[in-house]
Amino acid sequence: MIRYVLAAILAVLLLAMSVPAVDYAAGQNTDRHATNAITDINDAAVSLLDHEEMPPPGHPSPQRVVTITLPDDSLTSHSLNAFEIERVSEESSVARYQYGGRAVRTAFVDAPIVESDAHANRTVVLEGTGEQTLALTLEMDENDEDLIVVSRV
Repeated sequence: MIRYVLAAILAVLLLAMSVPAVDYAAGQNTDRHATNAITDINDAAVSLLDHEEMPPPGHPSPQRVVTITLPDDSLTSHSLNAFEIERVSEESSVARYQYGGRAVRTAFVDAPIVESDAHANRTVVLEGTGEQTLALTLEMDENDEDLIVVSRV
């Protein structure tokens, strides 16, 4: 009888010790998803700036379509509380994301990125989980500077 009690206590202790490791792994997986999304957006935006030019009036602007995956809340990942990309200069943006009660993480994007309107200079805010398809379009701002406008497809 005492063997069963000791086995049960040992099983509970092992389970309790593994919870922090599972949470750490879920955090690492969430970081990987968010970093991959930022990298995909950055690569498409930089490609537009480096390899495309603004077309003559009346023609469609160059565009790249990117599908990113934002993690959902599960045993192996955390859902993001916030994911945004803010234009910080004429040449760059900063991406920020946060999950759980953890600190906000930041990554730089090598392109000026705004949401929906080239003249509004709005921060791109992505919400939800799962796959999201974004269209990145090369446009001009009010100063005739190239920038990337993000819209959902």
